[in-house]
Amino acid sequence: MINSLVICFAVLSVAFFRFDPGLAEAQQAPARAPAVAPVGAPVGAPARAPRSSPPGDEKWDKVKVGYWPSYASQMFPASDLSTDVYTHLCFAFANVNSTTFRVEIPVETMDVAREFTSLAKSKNPLIKTLVSIGGAGANTTVFSQMASSSSSRGEFVRSSISLARTYGFDGIDVDWEFPHSAADMTNIASLFSELRQQIDSEAQSTYRSRLLLTAAVYYSNMARDPSIPGMRYEYPVQTMARTLDWANIMCYDYHGTWEPSLTGEHSALTDLSSNLSSSYGIQSWLDGGLPPHKAVMGLAAYGRSWLLANSSLDHGVGAAARGPGPAMPGGSAETGVLFYSEIQEFIRSKNATVVDDSETSSAYAFAGDLWVGFDNQASIEKKVEFLKSKEMRGFFFWTASFDSGAVLTTTGKFFLALFIHSM
Repeated sequence: MINSLVICFAVLSVAFFRFDPGLAEAQQAPARAPAVAPVGAPVGAPARAPRSSPPGDEKWDKVKVGYWPSYASQMFPASDLSTDVYTHLCFAFANVNSTTFRVEIPVETMDVAREFTSLAKSKNPLIKTLVSIGGAGANTTVFSQMASSSSSRGEFVRSSISLARTYGFDGIDVDWEFPHSAADMTNIASLFSELRQQIDSEAQSTYRSRLLLTAAVYYSNMARDPSIPGMRYEYPVQTMARTLDWANIMCYDYHGTWEPSLTGEHSALTDLSSNLSSSYGIQSWLDGGLPPHKAVMGLAAYGRSWLLANSSLDHGVGAAARGPGPAMPGGSAETGVLFYSEIQEFIRSKNATVVDDSETSSAYAFAGDLWVGFDNQASIEKKVEFLKSKEMRGFFFWTASFDSGAVLTTTGKFFLALFIHSM
């Protein structure tokens, strides 16, 4: 599933935050007591509140999260982000050193990392920022090795907290794509537990606000083993419910270049013929024990494209195709991928036909032999209505940069606000 990373200034790969689902089956918390300065605290130290309820349970404010791909900062500078439509922004990505297992910001993005939080908060003082570690471009074997022993997990935990504080982030987002063995699932449970313990301890000892802890996860609670067809392993959902503030569920890339002969809606909310859908995946997480207020639904600000085999006769979902759509120079530059901003331009410049597909709660557009499946404002509304019906915490976009003018994000924010105000 992992496409090669491209870090030149004019090229961006969507592959950094997606999975390979082509083989998949698819009361308000009590008010806190007044803060009390602990005995022995340094003079002038902030008062420390009593131990709070489990992370994410103190208040269930809805979240609107955007991931920002730092490796493409020349194409999508952070200064262009519409910070007013988000509650949280994730800096993507920090890496795990394959030798020391410490978390590091790539040298080429250190400068933008140093400025990211201050820039975001200068535009929206209430916004929170997190550093996302890993991504689809990261080596999953390194994550497996890191998580396999307490000593290497300790290096990861200590360095991630230190990095977040050094760069001014408000939290840590673990993006391991994906744990794919029984041992991995056991070890990621230990990793989350140790992160939570050390995050809480660090906040207690330094009298600082506790860092947020989130994770980006597979669309369903059963991640597949790519080496054994049909084999899947369940995430440690109970541990995640206890330790994470929330989980970012990656509800996209159900179809793509790995299926060159048929078009498909890569972010389908529903699919009557398979389990490759967001409704199936999210329900598996909820049924597995993830509290709804810790479930955040992933939304895609990009589409998947194909070349139709017979555009005059067959141009719906599942139409015959002769391969993925061409890469767009200066844009996504990736075969079979179009940013939402590029899709808008395609529709305008080619006078493309746009269809709202009721069976998948998605949209597609076609002109000539080019076909693209994507989310538009209407389908985003339907997906926000769905997450509202499940009483989920909110949504995130991969990525904030692909949504030119924040059209989709503003739509999501508006309909999520309608729900909040009606409660």
